[in-house]
Amino acid sequence: MAKTEKNIWDTFRMKILRTYVSVFYENSQDLIRRLGDEINRRFNWQNYSSEVAINTLMETAMGVSREKVQHIGFNYAMAVKKIDEIVHRRHFNPRGGVFNQEHRRRHEHNHYTRDDLDDIDDNDVGEKKRFPLLEMLMDGKKKGEMTDKEVLDDVNIALFAGYNTVSTTASFVLCTLGYLSKIKARVHEELDSIFYDSERQCTFQDAIEMKYLKRVILETLRLLPAIPLFGRVLNKDVRIVTGNYVLPKDATIATLPFMAYRAEKYYPNPLVFNPDNFLPDNTQQRNPYAYIPFSAGPRSCLGRKFAMSKMKILLSTILKNNHIAVELTLSTHNRR
Repeated sequence: MAKTEKNIWDTFRMKILRTYVSVFYENSQDLIRRLGDEINRRFNWQNYSSEVAINTLMETAMGVSREKVQHIGFNYAMAVKKIDEIVHRRHFNPRGGVFNQEHRRRHEHNHYTRDDLDDIDDNDVGEKKRFPLLEMLMDGKKKGEMTDKEVLDDVNIALFAGYNTVSTTASFVLCTLGYLSKIKARVHEELDSIFYDSERQCTFQDAIEMKYLKRVILETLRLLPAIPLFGRVLNKDVRIVTGNYVLPKDATIATLPFMAYRAEKYYPNPLVFNPDNFLPDNTQQRNPYAYIPFSAGPRSCLGRKFAMSKMKILLSTILKNNHIAVELTLSTHNRR
């Protein structure tokens, strides 16, 4: 396993995830309090979900104190949001001036991250805390095992992969529940059976018991994946089995699992939102590569359990405190 992958994998082990639950819950409660200012008003939910996702990740994996996390998280989230916009524009205008904008934004993005790393007190490294990733990286740098660039790259991998997809998926789940009242009712029934109208804090065991909500999240990732394609560089020639084609070594390719997610071969009535697609009996009968929202193989997402736990706690906290409704139909949502 590569050094970067090992660092991130160690951060998201199950034993470590248990210690993050209180942070997931506290940040979710902060979001609920802030949403109180938007009651009976139209607002951009994505701004809220992006900020709570990055704040949670900064406080857990990075170990940034709650007093500092909101300012740092907002700057990072806005920089990434702008990069996303520029990248999408380049898809349609690859030779336009947006290339220089992206280059400037990338430097701005790294500037925020580098400044935050400079704020780390070297005396903190090695203390026994629940924030292992940044500690391991800074300790490796102190021992001469990692360069500044390697530390910066590892931090950016963990932050970018860990926040953008979570905030987008949480937005899609809430939007979907807003127009599928029967699905939403079943989610509420499950939450009621777990919490019994109690206002107590969500626990790790509670999150495990949210089995139907998990299936709703998985089905949302099928129909509305935050990452509809994956890019890879081939380390050897690959022959396509459906034709006499060879993809050469070192070629950059893009795979589109989004197409498999909507294929009747794997999903009966593929455009119908059906969380039961992810009942154990159904998943066992399906080709494992017909559903890879976190990618697959050696380059699969190492933080998938972290992301799922965070989404379940965030969504359950929101749904316990709010009524969700949208002015969309499924067909409209799919077109968008």
